[in-house]
Amino acid sequence: MTLAMVALIWLFFTRLPQPIAALPDRIALPEGTTVEAVTQGRGFLLVVTSDGEILVFDPEGDTIRQRIALDP
Repeated sequence: MTLAMVALIWLFFTRLPQPIAALPDRIALPEGTTVEAVTQGRGFLLVVTSDGEILVFDPEGDTIRQRIALDP
């Protein structure tokens, strides 16, 4: 039981404090946009901003396909 507790604590310290993934250089963000999260899927790049907005880009990151406002 002690070994299991040590293993869980070790997992918490090694897995949870992961930094936010780096934004690919190819994405052209609007001025003043701060990134909270980035997700890459098949055929799109998704960026969540600190302003409460989701930006859906084309796979190359050049063009914004869609903007989605998040409710507070």
